[in-house]
Amino acid sequence: MEKQNNPFMDIFVRVYGIASKSVERLIVNAMKNWPMNSKNLILFVDYSDFDISIGTEFTIFAEDIHGNKLHAINGKLIQVTQSWCKPFDQIPKGHKTVCEIEFDEQSANLIRSKLPTVESWSTPERRFLLGTKNEIQTV
Repeated sequence: MEKQNNPFMDIFVRVYGIASKSVERLIVNAMKNWPMNSKNLILFVDYSDFDISIGTEFTIFAEDIHGNKLHAINGKLIQVTQSWCKPFDQIPKGHKTVCEIEFDEQSANLIRSKLPTVESWSTPERRFLLGTKNEIQTV
């Protein structure tokens, strides 16, 4: 697993894409407590470099894993699972996960326009980033 440092983000996840409708139905049916709405997206997330708690707010979207073409977004981690539909209370460090992220309408539309629809973690070759902003500290 390649660890990447990103000077623009405190915490980030590498995202493969948005779960297809068939995968979304399987997950929502298996998990029972995933009440999807139109602004929530289920995303395939690559191995995480961090433990990321439910409720974490993502404020940056990058169009590649190097942090190029940054966009301001408003997203919140709502639910986390993996291939066996076991609920997690966080994105665990070192795991690939499937995550439900709640976005505002503008952010959801941006993410939909940039990310591919995928069936699994192995389908796409390209990855994107969701992250939290670094706090600029002054002395």
